[in-house]
Amino acid sequence: MDAGDLKKLLLKLGEDLGVPDLDFDERNVCELAIGDDASVAIKAEPEDNLLILSSPLAADLPDPLSYSLALDIADLALGPCIDIRAGGPVIGRDPVSGIVVLYQICTASRLRQESIFEIFSNFVNLRFAAAEKLARNEGFDSGAEISELPQDDKSLLV
Repeated sequence: MDAGDLKKLLLKLGEDLGVPDLDFDERNVCELAIGDDASVAIKAEPEDNLLILSSPLAADLPDPLSYSLALDIADLALGPCIDIRAGGPVIGRDPVSGIVVLYQICTASRLRQESIFEIFSNFVNLRFAAAEKLARNEGFDSGAEISELPQDDKSLLV
């Protein structure tokens, strides 16, 4: 999957979202505003055949962090290790700024199996659910272990 293929995927996403002519900037990034206070960056990595979605969730983790929320963040981080092909979203924290970020690394094989619109939609839904849970310092209360989730449930927590 080369730079042209990744650009075609972005154009297809724009078409599906009703935002024609989406394009990557000189850094291979396309940033989309979602509502009034959220954004999703889509970064193309053509050398590695990847698209990376990312979105800030909070300025920092709650202090103190609830145990249930800590467990959910740790469980979510393990998802890609359980099924590398699923390439599910992960929550991380920038060690310098403290910003909590949801990100997802989409491989070429995943992008061939699932529509970019579906991946993006699931990511955005999880982004809002995770930001809300972080703000309330509550666990996701999914009631299921990651390994129990259906294989077609890519959002894990929604």
